[in-house]
Amino acid sequence: MKTKKNTAEADNEYHDRLNKIVEDLGFGNYVNVSKVITYDVVRIVEHLLELHKGNREYVPTYHEIIDTIVEYVKDDFSCGHGHVADLGDLIFTNEEGDDL
Repeated sequence: MKTKKNTAEADNEYHDRLNKIVEDLGFGNYVNVSKVITYDVVRIVEHLLELHKGNREYVPTYHEIIDTIVEYVKDDFSCGHGHVADLGDLIFTNEEGDDL
């Protein structure tokens, strides 16, 4: 008959075995996967100008462009099943790699 102690010991042995397998294979505990999507700022400006075509004086602001990209990112990085993407770990850079 298994006791709680035996079950706990078995669980610990199992987790120790899992950790050893992962370690022996050379992995850390996690694997990070990055997805890079490049957005064409000229097309975004063109889109924003089209939305404001009645206002010839309109010029998109930096923040409007970034906000538009964020909306695209939410779609592109979501799971496709209605879950919103967690944007907290995303890094926005220009083509030189400088943070925006």
